Amino acid sequence: MVKEVDKYASIFNNKVRQELNYHCEQLGLSESNYFYLKFLAETPGISQNYFIDSLHREQSVVTRQINRLVQDGWIDKKISATDHRRSELYLTEKGQGVLKKLDAITALVDEHALAGLTSTEAETFAHLLKKAALSYSVEKYTDL
Repeated sequence: MVKEVDKYASIFNNKVRQELNYHCEQLGLSESNYFYLKFLAETPGISQNYFIDSLHREQSVVTRQINRLVQDGWIDKKISATDHRRSELYLTEKGQGVLKKLDAITALVDEHALAGLTSTEAETFAHLLKKAALSYSVEKYTDL
């Protein structure tokens, strides 16, 4: 069994987040909310509830970030035309306008994060990281 996954995942995550924060702060965003814009670009009109579920984060945290992004003019929150209980999320022009810069930032951070790996190792790592992240379920938590 592989040991210390939690330790090295934490170290890797912290390094990636620090670099993302450095670049995103120059745009008025942060490493904790830049990917909301990228996600919404792929899923315009997604319901706020489904968006929250898709991010695998605490509802209150995501709701605060959504409200902040709305307040700062990055996204719009609209009531659904078919279900008035449902809020839909869209990028504003400002949000659309920053997407290419965000793509460049994430490409640079990915390049730096994987610089110590061969191209084959980087592909394998990215594939396994995605597989592990998507298969990790909170239902599997057990007490010690």
